[in-house]
Amino acid sequence: MVGLLREELPQLQTFATLSPTPGFAKWLAKAQGDGSAVPPSRELRGLAARYLVQAKGKGGQPLDAVARFHLGNGARLEAVHANADLSENGQRQAHGVMVNYVYDLGEIEANHFALTELGTVVTSKAVQALLEEGEPKDAKVKGGRKKGAKDAVAA
Repeated sequence: MVGLLREELPQLQTFATLSPTPGFAKWLAKAQGDGSAVPPSRELRGLAARYLVQAKGKGGQPLDAVARFHLGNGARLEAVHANADLSENGQRQAHGVMVNYVYDLGEIEANHFALTELGTVVTSKAVQALLEEGEPKDAKVKGGRKKGAKDAVAA
């Protein structure tokens, strides 16, 4: 798709999506326990960032199918939005969370390598800040994860 857009609009260098997070609500229910209340927007954004960056499936790839697609194609996780999908389906699957993925032509190869070879999800500073906000200051970090963390959701 980037190639097609590039042909039509050669001046473009950066491309972005607004994408769903279809597995987030299921993951959150498992991480927090079924029946838990949906957290407030700021906390929800931080938990969604953890889900997208740290929850891994087969082969160490992101658990979320949409994230796996975009990140595997070299995108960067740019932003996490609460209350972005107010549809019944968006609420059921993701508590309304949607995210932006950015395809920066100069970074696509490096981002793809980071994910496939190093298992690292490339994020913006804004997403990194969401991740850091939810981390307890006194927690011990081992291999990038908190001891006792469940898919890196801070207690």
